[in-house]
Amino acid sequence: MEQVVDAFSAGARGVVYKTSSLGVLCKCLRSVHAGQTWADSTQLRRICETLGEREPVRIVSAKGIPLLTKREEQIAHMVAEGLPNLEISSKLGVKAHTVKNHLFHIYEKLGISNRVELVLYALSSREGSRKSSIKIQGDV
Repeated sequence: MEQVVDAFSAGARGVVYKTSSLGVLCKCLRSVHAGQTWADSTQLRRICETLGEREPVRIVSAKGIPLLTKREEQIAHMVAEGLPNLEISSKLGVKAHTVKNHLFHIYEKLGISNRVELVLYALSSREGSRKSSIKIQGDV
C-alpha cells in the first residue's frame, strides 16, 4: 500500500490494482483523461493514514516567509476538502478561470504538478493536531 502513496507523490493521477477488473481500469482512464484523480476508498484511507503519521509541514522560503498567499492557502484547503473548481469559484465569488490561475501559481510555487500532490501538501501543512480526522465528501 505504500506504493500507492509513493505513486501519487511521484505525480500519478490514478492508481489501480493489477487484479482490478477491466471496467475499473476503464473508469480510471476516463477519469484521469478528464482531469480527475482516481483512487479507491482503501487507497485514499491509506494516504490519509500516512499523512496523519507525518509531522505537519509548512513550506516557507529561506527567510521563513510562507510561499503561498492567504488566498492560495484557502484554495489549497478547499481542494483538500474535495471541492471542484466550480464550487470553489462559487464559494469565493470569483470565476472558475481565476481558480485555475491560482492553482497554476500554487503548483508552480510548490513544485508540484497535480491536484493529488496539492491535496497531500494541504493535508500535511494543516495546523492543529497530528491525528485530526479527515472527511472526504463527494468524488475525488
